[in-house]
Amino acid sequence: MPQDATGNGTAVFALYNIATGDIVSVSYTGPTREVEGATVIAGKFADVRRSPESEFLIGNAQSAKITYTLSEQDLADEALEKALTQWINANSEASNIVRRGMETKFSIATYEQPIFTSDDADKATRIESAALMVIATDEGAVLGYSKTKQRYFVIFAPAQPKQRRAAVKFVDGECVHISTDDIDCVFDPHQRTATPVNPAFDPNFD
Repeated sequence: MPQDATGNGTAVFALYNIATGDIVSVSYTGPTREVEGATVIAGKFADVRRSPESEFLIGNAQSAKITYTLSEQDLADEALEKALTQWINANSEASNIVRRGMETKFSIATYEQPIFTSDDADKATRIESAALMVIATDEGAVLGYSKTKQRYFVIFAPAQPKQRRAAVKFVDGECVHISTDDIDCVFDPHQRTATPVNPAFDPNFD
């Protein structure tokens, strides 16, 4: 399939009117990806002039094997990847400050678009309060969702994905105690502060 320099692919679907010689076409453009061993385009239709012919083409294109409509999970995965990268870039120094045993503030961006789905939450370690849901992923990230503001956010992201979940629990109301291989802190979601702690003194932390 045709691809541009950024790896985007394009599929063109067309109808030819024998009587008039007119050609009606629609283009489906977007990034390519591998799905079940096949290369597909996960994109959208571009600059479509609505007509019975174009609607017919769109209907056929949507069922074509070469086109792929992003699922809720796909969209959340892509949003999470961007959010984790943004968190790491914004909080590299803050993470080091916490590791050195000093309190600091994390830079926290919030998102209206989900960065995890209910399936992700079911598979992860999850804790909930009346206003907050927190999940710890298999890759070592800790994610939050404000039930009152209906916004998603990253609480902590390791510089390199781990193969171990962080331990999380609520302390002092809705502050979150996070314990990983290389960082131990209590995060205050309201003040956005991270305070280092030593869970060795807390026999109830597991």
